[in-house]
Amino acid sequence: MRVTGGMLGAAGVRRLTRQVLGKLPSTQVGMRATDAGLDEAVVQGALELALRLGEAMLALGASAADVTSAIHRAARAFGLLGCQADVTFTSITISYDRGPGTFPITLMRVARIGGLDYGRLGRVMQVSRDIGAERIPIDEALSRLKELHATLDEIVSAPH
Repeated sequence: MRVTGGMLGAAGVRRLTRQVLGKLPSTQVGMRATDAGLDEAVVQGALELALRLGEAMLALGASAADVTSAIHRAARAFGLLGCQADVTFTSITISYDRGPGTFPITLMRVARIGGLDYGRLGRVMQVSRDIGAERIPIDEALSRLKELHATLDEIVSAPH
């Protein structure tokens, strides 16, 4: 397909995509939110944990891309699929839409950037990787949240 000047319509974009990729893109967009059936305390706790992980990472020197990945990993480990995260240089906003008939939960934090601390950053990133390596069963979620928050408390309060 030869494109010269002008804009392609939707059909033209689909044809061009098929030519380049051999098929239409598989990324789903604009999907409706669905309720994961999780207890509200688990949803709130998981979002708070993801937000705290992100805040700590951002404050300790991690990139916005690494922070975003860590937030999504933590949310998915607790079954929060479709969690949205917006990370800037100094702030993080996380939102989770539980589906029709409920209000989304949105949390926001401003990170106080205190300089680079690779020792604590490495420990926070390891916690993030450990969380993401498992799918936490619903019946263990509250106890795991308590443990993980305590671990994070220990790391962020440690001297640097």
